[in-house]
Amino acid sequence: MEVSLTGGQCHSYGGSLSTEETERSRTGKPPATWWCYRGNLSTEETESTGRTPSYTRAARGYSELCFVDETESFLEIRSLSGATLTHRGLCSAEGTERITTRSQRGYVSCCRGNHSAEETERKEYRCSRFWRCILAQVDFGLMLRPTNPGDSFQNLMQYNRQCVEALSPAFTTLWLEDHLEVGANDHLEALTTLTYLAAQYQRFKVGTLVLSQSYRNPALLAKMAANIQALTGGRLILGVGAGWKEDEYRAYGYPFPSVKERMSQLEDTVNILRALWQSQPASFEGAFYQIQDAYCAPRPEPSIPILIGGGGEQRTLAIVARHADWWNFNSCPVEEYARKLAILRQHCERIGRNPDEIKLTYLGTLSASADPAQVQRHPQKHYIAGNASEVRQELEQFQAIGVTHFIFRIPNLQTLHYFNEQVAPHFQ
Repeated sequence: MEVSLTGGQCHSYGGSLSTEETERSRTGKPPATWWCYRGNLSTEETESTGRTPSYTRAARGYSELCFVDETESFLEIRSLSGATLTHRGLCSAEGTERITTRSQRGYVSCCRGNHSAEETERKEYRCSRFWRCILAQVDFGLMLRPTNPGDSFQNLMQYNRQCVEALSPAFTTLWLEDHLEVGANDHLEALTTLTYLAAQYQRFKVGTLVLSQSYRNPALLAKMAANIQALTGGRLILGVGAGWKEDEYRAYGYPFPSVKERMSQLEDTVNILRALWQSQPASFEGAFYQIQDAYCAPRPEPSIPILIGGGGEQRTLAIVARHADWWNFNSCPVEEYARKLAILRQHCERIGRNPDEIKLTYLGTLSASADPAQVQRHPQKHYIAGNASEVRQELEQFQAIGVTHFIFRIPNLQTLHYFNEQVAPHFQ
């Protein structure tokens, strides 16, 4: 196989663009045109794409040619033994255990490694004459430690700073849960802590996962969030939920109504947030919360993404479908996440919303080490746990169903360093 770079173009003869030679030929910029003859990326009909790839990557013996064009139909191809994308022609080399192709019309699987575009064009699973493919890129977030038995406030902040400063470029967000107490232990409050850290660590977006709608008047929350958005230059992700921790409600003097009522309050809250951020003056009359001719100036620019967390199949996921920009579900294996996602898609279909408008995120505890004795697991809660290969494989399974942002609780710095070195580069 011959690989060469000339005049901003990459040529391959007689094979796929996937060998070590291809890797060594890569530069920091995509070629103006990527050609492949008699190989995996094209057939004679598409020898020259005539388009500039958004990026190119070789991974595990396969090649990717990626065009990011949201206005066109696209196809997503995943392989259990690696990832591959194709413009036309073969989806993968022989020997691939299994690939799944996803188009706007549905799913089709191939258990041999030669699932070509020409074969699937004769079926109903086609996007357009030439297949434009994209493998969703993922990045990572850190769930900061809000409390730890016996740790002082200073120790909590020191550990969190050590974690933040050790994060690789694959990490793009910092998060905090919204709880007020765990007994007598020192405990960080979410919004004030995130605002403080956003000023110190300006390369990260900051997010709440999730705020209890009961703890702050919705109109005041809209104003606070808009102010944080202005102070941080547009780096806030606002996660909200119905609230659940009854002992905390009681201790702080908040009423603790039924689940049905708290879910209705959550929907009122989201409607008030949107109204105050999008119109002036804003009015809204909900079942539980109201505003009348209210102003929230300056309005947030850019618009603040609203994340809604939870997996309640009748109420929560219906609210996600109606209102959320991001969705989070946590501490479950990929099969359970996929089942919840299917229900979310059904809710979207009922109201005519494109489910791809909702960014899919996952929160879990990460425990990764080359030493099995150092890997932590939980008898009731699912952890992302194992050696580098095991962790990569599980994350790839989530990626294959559309998850693009992973948020991790980190039990120790050793886990974080190992993940940075052995796992994160695989996804960059």
